[in-house]
Amino acid sequence: MNARDEGASAAQLKKEILQYLEALRSRQECYPVSLVKARLKAAKLPTATGWPPLLVKYGELSASRDRLIECRDEARAIYLDSLLVDTRAVSIFDVEPKEAKIAAGEIGKFVDTASEFSERFPLPLSDSKIRRASFNGVFCHVQVHPDGTTRVFVCSKRAFRKREAIDLNTLDGSARSALDGYDEVIGVRNGFVQAFDSIVFRPATGRVEVHIDMSCRLTRDDFAKARNFYTERLNAAFGERFGNDKWLLLPRNFFPLIAKLYAEKDGFVSKLGHATTTNSIKEERMRGRKSDLRKEDFHLNGMEAIDGDTDEYSIRKGWLAKDEIRVPSLEISGHFSIAGGADSRVSYAVIDGCSDEVDFAMVLSKLD
Repeated sequence: MNARDEGASAAQLKKEILQYLEALRSRQECYPVSLVKARLKAAKLPTATGWPPLLVKYGELSASRDRLIECRDEARAIYLDSLLVDTRAVSIFDVEPKEAKIAAGEIGKFVDTASEFSERFPLPLSDSKIRRASFNGVFCHVQVHPDGTTRVFVCSKRAFRKREAIDLNTLDGSARSALDGYDEVIGVRNGFVQAFDSIVFRPATGRVEVHIDMSCRLTRDDFAKARNFYTERLNAAFGERFGNDKWLLLPRNFFPLIAKLYAEKDGFVSKLGHATTTNSIKEERMRGRKSDLRKEDFHLNGMEAIDGDTDEYSIRKGWLAKDEIRVPSLEISGHFSIAGGADSRVSYAVIDGCSDEVDFAMVLSKLD
């Protein structure tokens, strides 16, 4: 218990718990409630199925101060992990170790301490404030690890457009009457969500990573636009100093890893895109993350029929986490038009299903 908690009332502690849970709920597109539930269950804390009952349960929780502090600390830890290891599009740039060290040491100069993002960090802005916020990333917080690894958080507003089924039973009588005869009604919801992107400097290995937070659905163009905004800022700041105005130009090419990941016997290949020598395009996928396409009869028979002569252009592969239950995964998505190309490039990989930094580090290592 820290000094601040000594005078905290049960009501204050419960308010903090709900604050972190609400913040997690706002990130449910990239850090699903199933992960939150699993973390709470592992910590032997109350849980529920779905966000509404979970929030109700903690809102009505009757427990000792020590128990409430335990709940608050766990909710905070889960939320902070969600800013690091949610669904992320990762690009890696290889640089000189000394350059990565210099940039890491000076990245704090980019932080806009007067911005609302910085003042509120690590919590998100309110809905009303995020509507008025910038679409361009604002550097708002720096973390430095003992090994010299440095992470700068960059927050911004992102727009989403989501199709949702509307339950007719929730509508009033006149609305239901107006929709009489319709079996299904779909609504399109527009809104904004706060993104927590990261730029990670690793002086020990000489690389810079850009992690794009997929807090809402993004396209390849969205990834590239966000990443280029950051690399252009870093190139403008450090390019002349390092004698290279395109210091961060070409990220590591993940395309060659697709065939390699498929061939390596570990893990579970749950999705594969490939173009065969018989001029067909195959998009094969399994239902569950623990199902391996490479062991599925239809896939095996098809590969045997063409003597394995095919060009992979996309893959999704996962590995068991330390709890041997979850399967954190990565996806390298190329278009079939690049299959078999000598100069084909895929400059980002999407990592998801991670609960904490241990999971994320394990999946990230598969990109080396």
